[in-house]
Amino acid sequence: MEILRAKTKLLFQGRPLSETHTKNSELNIKEIDEGKTILSSYPRRLVLELTNACNLNCVMCGRNAADFKATAFDMDVFRSLEPVMDYVEEVTLMGWGEPTIYPNFIEMLDIINRHGARKYFCTNGMNLKKIKNAIFDYNVDVFAVSLDGATDETNSRIRRGSKIDVICDDLRDIVRIKKERGKHMQAKIAEKKGRKKLISNNLKDSYELLLLAIPGIILTIIFCYLPMGGIVIAFKNFNPNLGILKSQFVGFENFKFFFKY
Repeated sequence: MEILRAKTKLLFQGRPLSETHTKNSELNIKEIDEGKTILSSYPRRLVLELTNACNLNCVMCGRNAADFKATAFDMDVFRSLEPVMDYVEEVTLMGWGEPTIYPNFIEMLDIINRHGARKYFCTNGMNLKKIKNAIFDYNVDVFAVSLDGATDETNSRIRRGSKIDVICDDLRDIVRIKKERGKHMQAKIAEKKGRKKLISNNLKDSYELLLLAIPGIILTIIFCYLPMGGIVIAFKNFNPNLGILKSQFVGFENFKFFFKY
């Protein structure tokens, strides 16, 4: 049986963990380092896709497929996971859909908060106004906002229904509330979660990144693609005085000689 392991042991940092959470995380890391296949520890991270539905209609999304069916996470299943939340370090609420439109999203934050686990979610940002107080009431540690353009024109062309001005206003309000309450919380503006997603619709907003890529592209061509022209030497009777281009072409004679002797 093949064992699939996490690519990294690093999780985001947030509020201090309880003694129970800390001990489980330490045990889990120890068991990973020892290569164990049967673990005594609970997972450090619990990831739940609340819904595959969304309040936007992005150009790259597959929700317009004929066989698409909206789904929602079963709250009874969520409640059955409560004992696990006493041990897991982080509960992530995200997936294909927009988690903040899930009817019980705020209730979930409340439940996770009661168990002391850290909370993370990624959102398109259009529902921040409705959940901004819950972010602080239930001690959300980190949330990310996904965009696909530096301007409203570009972003809304890709993420149809998204409004950068609305998102920025809500984020400013969240920053204000954070300062007033003195809360520890991280908010990240993420273009596909920290990775700039370049498509034809937003290339003009990304010329700086394209300029940075030019030296790498040039070096790749020089050291990876141009030397491939030397492969033709295998089909020639190479003469150093004549060089590769002027040496006699002999077809597969070199291969015949190699396999014969």
